[in-house]
Amino acid sequence: GTLSDGLYCSNAGNLEFSKIRIPVFGFNSPRINDIIDSGMGRLIVATDGMGLIYLDNNNNYLSNAVNDENNENSLSSNGIYDLLKVEDGNIWIASYAGDIRRLILNEKKFSNISHLKNNSNSLINSFTRAIMEDNEGKIWFGTKKGLSIFDPATKNWKNFLNLSDNSNVGEIVLDLAEDGEYMWIAT
Repeated sequence: GTLSDGLYCSNAGNLEFSKIRIPVFGFNSPRINDIIDSGMGRLIVATDGMGLIYLDNNNNYLSNAVNDENNENSLSSNGIYDLLKVEDGNIWIASYAGDIRRLILNEKKFSNISHLKNNSNSLINSFTRAIMEDNEGKIWFGTKKGLSIFDPATKNWKNFLNLSDNSNVGEIVLDLAEDGEYMWIAT
């Protein structure tokens, strides 16, 4: 993805770059924040302003998913920060609106996850920038007020307001990356 020039594809062997034409972009391409392979014969492109764009394996436009205020089964925002495909095939989506959607691919519907006030067994803050799955299958969420880790097996949450001992203010987590036994957390 690019900041404002759309989407490009390259064959890793010859390093030639081809611009992918996506009809819904028109002349103004949005920033592309993430791209994942859905494993179902299509790519999912996360944009800043145009929701999700679905492409087939030949990079042809299939459809898109956008926010619809009258449909709770839609994206919560058209600004998407991060995507994560997990082992069960579902896609976790971090959006600008501040909550998390889970795309259940085989049902083609979204479910919502957000912070539950006065409930420590929930996401620490709904505004989420980064999502990553660790090697144990736990899902890490980098939020505006710290870090949350969800264990799908137990349905329990573990929250960390600050990552160091010298602060009582929640840290903004911008990115997560796994490196074997380590999880890297960018603040």
